Amino acid sequence: MRQRAQWGRASVEKMLGALPVIAGFCSRLRIRELVDAACPVRDVAELTHGQVIEVLVANRLTSPAPLVHVQDWAREWAVGEAFGVEPALLNDDRIGRALDAIAPHLDRLAGSVGQAVSTRFNLSEEEQAFYRRHLTFDRTYTLTYQVNWLTGAFHRADCRGVASWCGDGPRESGRPACLVGSRPCCRGTARWPLC
Repeated sequence: MRQRAQWGRASVEKMLGALPVIAGFCSRLRIRELVDAACPVRDVAELTHGQVIEVLVANRLTSPAPLVHVQDWAREWAVGEAFGVEPALLNDDRIGRALDAIAPHLDRLAGSVGQAVSTRFNLSEEEQAFYRRHLTFDRTYTLTYQVNWLTGAFHRADCRGVASWCGDGPRESGRPACLVGSRPCCRGTARWPLC
C-alpha cells in the first residue's frame, strides 16, 4: 500500500543573528522616537525616518558593507520580524532621503541618544557632563581619522608610495623628482601634496 506524503506549509529561512538584541537596544535608546521627533515625515510616508535609521544601525552592526542593496540584506535577514519594517520599502532612494533628513540634526541626535544612554546606565552627573563636553571632540576626532585614512588610501592608490615615484629625492631646485618632470609617472604634474 502506498502512503501519500503530507506536505506542511512552506517555511522561510532568514538570518536572525543579533537583530533582536539590536532592536531591543534601539528601543531602549529611543532612536526611532528621537529621529522622528527631529525629522518628521508626511502622513503618506510608509516608513518614518526613525524606522529607516534603526534598520541602518542593525545593518551596520550585523553586516558592515557599503550602504547599497540594503533591501536585499533586509530580505535575507529577519528585519521585518525584528523591526516591523517591510524589506521592500528599504530601497536606496528611501535610505538616502532618511540620511539627508537627519544630516542637519546629527549633533542634536547624538546628544539625545547620549542622554538616553546616560539615563539608562545610571551615569553620575560628572560622567554626563564629561560626555556633553566631549561630544564635539569625539565627532571631530572621528571625522579627522576618516579624512586621514581616506587621504592615506588615496595616496597609496594614486601615487604608489613616495619611495617608488619620488625616490630620487630633491634635485637642485629643492623639489622632488616627480615635480620636476623627470619621472615618467608624473610628467611634471603637480603631485607634491600627494607624493
